[in-house]
Amino acid sequence: MHLLLLVVLYACMAAACAWAYRAAPVFGAIVTAGTAIRLVVGVGLVAISYYRWPILQPLQTGDGYWAIAPDARVYFQLAADAARLPPGSIIGGSPSPTYVLALSLWFRVLGATVTNGVVFNVACYVVAAMVIVRLATDRQRQLGIIALCCVSFSPALVLTSTQVLKDAFFAMLIVVGCASAIVVLRAAGHSLSAQPGRVAIGVALTAAAVAAMAGVRAYFALFVWLAVAGGLVAAVWTADSARRVRVAGFAASVLVVLWCAFAVGADAYYTYYQELIARTTGINLSMRALLPSGGAPISTAGGSALGERLNSLRDGFLGSGGATNFGTRHGRGPNRTIGDITEDLATGIAATFIPIFVLRRVGVIDFDGGRGLLTITDLDTLFIDAMLVAIVIAIFRTHALTRDTAGSLIFIVALAMIALLVIAYVVTNFGTLVRLRLLFAIPAFLAPIALKTTT
Repeated sequence: MHLLLLVVLYACMAAACAWAYRAAPVFGAIVTAGTAIRLVVGVGLVAISYYRWPILQPLQTGDGYWAIAPDARVYFQLAADAARLPPGSIIGGSPSPTYVLALSLWFRVLGATVTNGVVFNVACYVVAAMVIVRLATDRQRQLGIIALCCVSFSPALVLTSTQVLKDAFFAMLIVVGCASAIVVLRAAGHSLSAQPGRVAIGVALTAAAVAAMAGVRAYFALFVWLAVAGGLVAAVWTADSARRVRVAGFAASVLVVLWCAFAVGADAYYTYYQELIARTTGINLSMRALLPSGGAPISTAGGSALGERLNSLRDGFLGSGGATNFGTRHGRGPNRTIGDITEDLATGIAATFIPIFVLRRVGVIDFDGGRGLLTITDLDTLFIDAMLVAIVIAIFRTHALTRDTAGSLIFIVALAMIALLVIAYVVTNFGTLVRLRLLFAIPAFLAPIALKTTT
């Protein structure tokens, strides 16, 4: 039965590639290539490690796993154990519960193997690619091609997709959430009554994506809410006087819905952010009745406000050490000055956008680990830089900036900038930074479809 279902799955992937080809041959070629690369490399790496072939042996840890993904075994075991529980159940205290639940349901249908974990990642990519193709119209196909290439061929996304990690699943959630939010924001900036069904579906999908994100990385779901709020404020500001009150009411309703989705998805972790918001702004947003766990709190390190909490998180990375920790030479005392914070932030941003071999040569960063993978990470850095430059050039060449796209543009820019600044300041381990900078890069990669005319 598992084999039959796997054949059906591959047939669905082939059908998705054919659908993309019918939309435009170049889209079909990109989706097919992205799918094939992930399948071949992912299954190949599992086989090499499982059979202990003499290829990259220092990085193999056996049983299909690799040293580059030490948490893959944990996620696999949690999902495999949950697959033997009643449907919809996971082990209490599991990290990233939404991801563990989704992977356990996948294992329940196809069988709990490392290879099927990789195939799950490929399926997540196909879903994300279909969403991008759906929003890529013939009017400005160049922009859609760039966005699709970014998500399809990002070295970091491809590499993490070959392991049993949550990155591919979370990337899919970002694409679905951002794309549906773009639909909502464009409607708010143009006409809410033209396609009410489309707007309702957009709000529902955005809420579902935010809830799912909150069950994996709750802080990013909060980033999305803030970015959507910025986009809706822009939509209200740019609306003509006859529509402004209606758009403002719509914006308030959407923000309430998304906040409730965040609370439900974050569950017990919501109390952490409720406390953080209360101590930072003085506003207490208790939503205990909506939390599935009844609001059982997650233990936090003190009740500090936002700035102190970010410093505490950064100190946690500094204290963890590691062979690729570039922040240990810039350790700070409990009292950080503006100059200290600026220097630390600048170092993190430099590590995000400048290849490590350059930073090492000029003395900005110095660590001993990661030698075997630094070439790949530097390629990923150059890929991000090149794609961002290509996006900016293409946007201006196609004259995609219009008044109707102001809200969606502000949403994308706000989400990317919030993620970039927080991650660049807090994360001092380069190996972790390479994975987490996708949280900034993926929204930025979607800027082309944010500025396109949707159908």
